[in-house]
Amino acid sequence: MTVPTIRVREIAEQIRGVTFAKADAISERQSDYVPVIRAGNIQDGNLVFADLLFVPRHRVASKQRLRPDDVVITASSGSLATIGKAARVAGSQFEGTFGAFLKVLRPSDGVHPAYFAHYFQTMQYRRTVAALAAGANINNLKNEHLDELEIRLPSFEEQRWIAAILDQADALRAKRRQVLAHLDALTQSIFHDMFGRQTWPVVTAGEIMPSMRNGLSPATGGQYEATVLTLSAITQGTFDPSSVKQGVFAMDPPMDKRVTTLDFMMCRGNGNKNLVGAGV
Repeated sequence: MTVPTIRVREIAEQIRGVTFAKADAISERQSDYVPVIRAGNIQDGNLVFADLLFVPRHRVASKQRLRPDDVVITASSGSLATIGKAARVAGSQFEGTFGAFLKVLRPSDGVHPAYFAHYFQTMQYRRTVAALAAGANINNLKNEHLDELEIRLPSFEEQRWIAAILDQADALRAKRRQVLAHLDALTQSIFHDMFGRQTWPVVTAGEIMPSMRNGLSPATGGQYEATVLTLSAITQGTFDPSSVKQGVFAMDPPMDKRVTTLDFMMCRGNGNKNLVGAGV
């Protein structure tokens, strides 16, 4: 049986984020102020409620209040790796709004919300978004870019079944990340116990890393395609070679831009300041 393909605009409403001046926002909750989600709050397909800003309640339209099962998407960013990042509002976990650099897709009753949300974590979606959003100075997803995305839509019961399997996979990945985080803390503790009391010479990083290099930026209209590691590959405490996307470059990436065994990789820029400097 052929599974029909349908455009996102036929099964979801697109909503723009709240525009506010920097002077209007505050960093601590007050009455008549509403928390606002920004691009840095979308991490690995989830919403992280840290480093929030608060904007006056009267600046937020009723439709711009986040609702359960909304899919929040980074629609404007200077980083092609960040553009298109998406996360589902799970249950009633957050009462707030979202900023102007984000968009929300609100699924209709005709699509299973979890199935809809999982589409925005697929490699197909990431490749499509990377190709659409590439710009000269800043990357943008336009309304029509999201509206015209195509998604395969089986019966509602099949959507529910597929979503349940993918939810279980996500839960397993989350548990794996927790275990790795505990192991990382244990490693640091053991390292401190064994070596922290020793009096050894201190050197700069440059003295033991003779070669440091930045990554290669994708190009608009390039002709060379290569597999590119995303930030998720190095920000979970262990190297994840499966966190990749396809990138297009103006030149065939030279050898000094390719990842090799024993390289140490570090995140040098991110919307979430807690991830800057993370490395494996």
